[in-house]
Amino acid sequence: MANQLILNPQKFNFGDLISQIPPGKFKKKVFFQSELRNLDNGDATFGVIAYAAWKGKDKWDVGTKISGTDTGTPDIKPFVPPLAFANNELLLAAKFSRKKKKPKKKDNAAKQSSPAQLKKSEFLQLVKKVSKNKKLIAKTFFLFKASISKNPHLRYDVTLDFGGTTVELETNPSPPARPED
Repeated sequence: MANQLILNPQKFNFGDLISQIPPGKFKKKVFFQSELRNLDNGDATFGVIAYAAWKGKDKWDVGTKISGTDTGTPDIKPFVPPLAFANNELLLAAKFSRKKKKPKKKDNAAKQSSPAQLKKSEFLQLVKKVSKNKKLIAKTFFLFKASISKNPHLRYDVTLDFGGTTVELETNPSPPARPED
């Protein structure tokens, strides 16, 4: 039998991550990485670790490592090299002070946001709503489901879940993607 990757879905308590970020107006994100948890007979079992991060004026500060807990049924994939294990990141809040580029054409299509931008905006609004309410923080979780991207890198779908309300985002491994500011 070929070597396999066992990719366990992971769960993180939202409060465990955001509680590390000091109060104030910072750019905020979560960095997360794959973690090899077991290597048995050529089969590799992976989980996820996460770090809260915040940036004031100059540099990113990073909190302590939080390990995800297994939840659900693992996704088992054959190991087909090459496969990269890049950092992934999830923007939680940012200072949106950049100037918007003006569209070249003044038609309605140029004014519309892409589905990915709308999803990201919805995700950030939900994070902001949850962050302001201690009761919501206590029952809110990040859920991570692993997959392999086309390039091939390990990547994750991330769901923010509180009491049945969910928003899901796809991550973009970095590299090859440019890290978000």
